[in-house]
Amino acid sequence: MKLLRLNISKLFGLLDYSIPLDENEITMLTGPNGYGKTMILNILHSIIGNQLNVLCSLKFERIDLHYHGGRVSVSGNGSDSLTLCFEGREGAEPVLETITLSEDRPAEPSWPGMIVFNSDKHLHKSRPVYARLESEGLRSLFSEGFVSFIRAERLEKTDDGTTVIDYCADQLRNLMGAAEDESASLSQKLDATFPIRLFERLQKQKNLYYSNIQQRLIGIQGKRRDYMQFGLIQQQDELLPDEGGGMEGSREYLNVLDLYIQDAMEKLSPFETLHKKISLFESILQEKVLAFKQVHISREHGFSFLSENGDLVERNLLSSGEQNQIVLLFCLIFNLYTHKVVLIDEPEISLHVAWQQTFLDSLKKIQKINNYEKVIIATHSPAVISKNWALTYDLFDMVHRNGEAWQPPGEPE
Repeated sequence: MKLLRLNISKLFGLLDYSIPLDENEITMLTGPNGYGKTMILNILHSIIGNQLNVLCSLKFERIDLHYHGGRVSVSGNGSDSLTLCFEGREGAEPVLETITLSEDRPAEPSWPGMIVFNSDKHLHKSRPVYARLESEGLRSLFSEGFVSFIRAERLEKTDDGTTVIDYCADQLRNLMGAAEDESASLSQKLDATFPIRLFERLQKQKNLYYSNIQQRLIGIQGKRRDYMQFGLIQQQDELLPDEGGGMEGSREYLNVLDLYIQDAMEKLSPFETLHKKISLFESILQEKVLAFKQVHISREHGFSFLSENGDLVERNLLSSGEQNQIVLLFCLIFNLYTHKVVLIDEPEISLHVAWQQTFLDSLKKIQKINNYEKVIIATHSPAVISKNWALTYDLFDMVHRNGEAWQPPGEPE
């Protein structure tokens, strides 16, 4: 579902905003403290994620979220109830829904944690959890997992005392293990039916050429070497014999190899997307994040770090800037692949200016793998924005210029 525009009337009783959401894949919000950058992300997350607690305690007159095919409007103004209006196709009657607070559903927000992981058990202990205030209309409109909010507080511990960076490493280990299990299951099924499928193939006597078979075997060997590099699969022998040309005329031999290659590709398929993500994670860290260190990916540790002289560097002893960037990248690459809308609050926290300047470049690479439909960023940093002023909406300007076109700093009007 494509988002088109967010209109907010009298946020905090004062501020009116109209923010286009359909002009680019990435939208950035900037402005001074107190103008509601983070609150706008909270509002979007509350509506799209169907977690309305925060809206019940927020002072506003009306919020309209326009999407392709309709609009949802929310009215509240800090009272003990919210009124939602759903408008769909032209000519259809609007649908109204009223949500009222009760003693067991207080207005305080239900904290999703520093990153939207997949289980409530990872919520921070010191933060209270309240009953989630939901709308039946929003549940039917936006699917579960449609939106994710990466908050500014990214390094808080989980409720069992695990640091977030260790949790991310464990997550990678689990992903690698799940891919290995899926590949093993496929292997078992394919191996069990191999004789029957081979017999059927030999009966058809399919015409094949050794040169084509050889190139495909070389391709499989390349994939296996890539996957072995990160410990996704175990070390294996080379597939090509030293002398294979003598088999060119053997139709049976070529049919056996052809079926073997077909099965091998299917057995390796669970690792393909994961390998792309690991490669991207590693390359971004090496090129733009880590100083005097190397990241090491393994089935045993998920990811770990080595100094230039080969000594192990404890993950939790990395600088706060390094940990922030690692956690942010990990979340974007590995945890949010099913999400269509991603909200990021202050990606510049604890990051050197040089890292800030490359953040959008990294984000665009991640988008190509995970196919986010929309990323909305709240930032104070001109370095994060860099030359991308066309993607940016300044809240100060929207309030004080009454919608007039805004020129980025240093450009003529």
